[in-house]
Amino acid sequence: MSFPLWYIEKKLGYPLPKGIIHVGANEGQEFEAYQAANPNIVLWIEPIPTVYEKLCQRISADKSHYAVRHCCSDVSNNEVVFNIANLGGLASSMLPLGASMQKSYPGICYVNSFKILTRTLDSILEESFAESQFDLLVMDTQGAELKVLQGAHQLLKRVRYVYSEVSEYPLYDGGCTHEQIDSLLKLYGFKLKNLAINGKDWGDALYAKGA
Repeated sequence: MSFPLWYIEKKLGYPLPKGIIHVGANEGQEFEAYQAANPNIVLWIEPIPTVYEKLCQRISADKSHYAVRHCCSDVSNNEVVFNIANLGGLASSMLPLGASMQKSYPGICYVNSFKILTRTLDSILEESFAESQFDLLVMDTQGAELKVLQGAHQLLKRVRYVYSEVSEYPLYDGGCTHEQIDSLLKLYGFKLKNLAINGKDWGDALYAKGA
């Protein structure tokens, strides 16, 4: 996932976000793109210990970027098995691989796992970033995006943009579809502004509040 921040400004005519939360950060591949937008704060959230270490190293030069190691979900303190895929952290998830994923991507498999307690996004922000202002939420959580949103009710009242990986059907067992994400975000005044679906029936969606 590489979120084109320019789309907000050039295509929608909206101001660039000044506070960004990226859930499912991996190694921070979007670091330079976020830096170019010159936000006041960026919060990266990544659960895999070895990947988290690389993320911290990558963003360490910019004091406005923060990283925390958590697994975001709809409830806090629920122990889950987090599965690590054979792609250096990519495609890893708290959810089992679904039949559709295995059919479309037979080369992807889980090679390791660890147990971790879940946290809601609201609880993370209340505990450590209560005074920070965020207006963009980015999610790349391999089927768990709806769970992340269900644990972010307070945040969704405040942010203006949500950018999420979405799919036409669940690629992971217990995963969500983009229609489910649409339905939840509509409750908070978000409208779908851009949807790009690839030939494997998944892609990215940008939602925004306002006109």
